[in-house]
Amino acid sequence: MKYLLTTILAVLAFTACSHDNSSESNGQGRTVIVYMAAENNLSSIAQVNINDMIIGAKKLGSKDRLLVFVDRQNPQEKPFIIRLTGNAKQPVDTVYQFNNDFYSSDSEEMKQILGWCMKEYPNDSYGLVLWGHADGWLFHNTTTPKASTPSIKKAFGQDSGKDLNKEEMKWMEITEMRDALAALPHTFKFIFADCCAFQNVEVAYELRNTTDYIIASPAEIPGAGAPYANIIPAMFNKTDATMYQQICDRYNEAGGTGNRVPISTVNTAKLSDLASATHDIISNELNGKTFNMDGLVYYYNNVNYVYRAERIMYDIMDFLRQNTGNEAYLKWRQTYDAAVVYKKKSSKWDTNGLVDFDDFTVTDDNFGGMSMFVPLNRYNSTQKNYNELIKQMEWYNAAGWSSIGW
Repeated sequence: MKYLLTTILAVLAFTACSHDNSSESNGQGRTVIVYMAAENNLSSIAQVNINDMIIGAKKLGSKDRLLVFVDRQNPQEKPFIIRLTGNAKQPVDTVYQFNNDFYSSDSEEMKQILGWCMKEYPNDSYGLVLWGHADGWLFHNTTTPKASTPSIKKAFGQDSGKDLNKEEMKWMEITEMRDALAALPHTFKFIFADCCAFQNVEVAYELRNTTDYIIASPAEIPGAGAPYANIIPAMFNKTDATMYQQICDRYNEAGGTGNRVPISTVNTAKLSDLASATHDIISNELNGKTFNMDGLVYYYNNVNYVYRAERIMYDIMDFLRQNTGNEAYLKWRQTYDAAVVYKKKSSKWDTNGLVDFDDFTVTDDNFGGMSMFVPLNRYNSTQKNYNELIKQMEWYNAAGWSSIGW
């Protein structure tokens, strides 16, 4: 990033908002970085979530570090990085103050910010929280939507710049995020996505070499975001299974008896096996067949603005269960269960009109906790040809769609 690169070169002279951490961290513990892309209509929620994080930070271990990069919708405020200490006398410490505004949805900016955090707060392991808007793997051919297509959404990090002019909204593609994370000096123990529709198999496959686990929802999430007061302590648990189970449980349970967040954890080390198993079942069971999409669980239905009623994110497990033979499906399911190591279902969740819950019933048998794009002829006649766009994702070839003519 052009503003950070200059200051990194002079970091030793930057003393007003930076600290020498050599006496605080000796390579043990965990550093978790929250990347809060809030320069959009979520800006008002950002401080509420930060306040909850402050509560959660009270339970941090002595070697743990919690950093929050904040970019909010405030023309009087420049982006900054804070450390939440758990210290009652000084719970928030501003460790970096930027002099200029920039797009947090720029993957180069993300790379520099995360790299700075890792350099200044080294630790034994790292976690990343993606906070903001997201729409899974979706692509568009421009970085900045034009006035004629103001509603186009893309993968992550909607940033409006200095105002809410929709023509200035910028997003980050998942492939751009992948490259930014891959360039960092360390991989992550986990990526927790507190944003909508992030748990796609396409997204997970792109990010498989950057993190051990991806914890996310395949569906929309509540506008209020995660219950950070309860989730932050779980992020620092050094037992992997306990860590991701507690994050999933506490987010899912935050909905009480009403709408709950469907959420799952993917073990990225098993995604190559899942791709191979999916390639086998698609090439052997689906070649030449017309897919039965009736009653399938779906998580995204582009019903507003430019794209009308286009269901494009179906539950991967439900689709293969309904469209393949039982023996082949059960064999594939073993590999799937090794990759999706934990999941919490919900019969309903908060939605902005993108899902009609009368269309399907969620059960243990059909809830996989992760979505997959299924190429269909109907997408060939839509304004946004998803059958072509999906070819930009590595999963398209790895899973065998090209092998059966898609």
